[in-house]
Amino acid sequence: MGAIFGVVADLVGSVPIAFLTRGRCPALFCGALEFSAEIAGCTSVPTELKTLMSHLASSAYGCRFCEAHTAHTGVRRGVDAE
Repeated sequence: MGAIFGVVADLVGSVPIAFLTRGRCPALFCGALEFSAEIAGCTSVPTELKTLMSHLASSAYGCRFCEAHTAHTGVRRGVDAE
């Protein structure tokens, strides 16, 4: 998991607490990564819409860290800021 944490830290600037928490249970951690990979690989939904939905879910949940990283991810993926 250390290698994955390193990649995540390089991409978003830090390792989210949720990753560290899930890392205590390797099966949960791997399952969450596989789920995320399936969503990312889904080509029937545009990247812009997936990014917006992630951002809205983060906002609805009230997680400011997640809001910040989904906004940053959107910018990196070329999603219009508007």
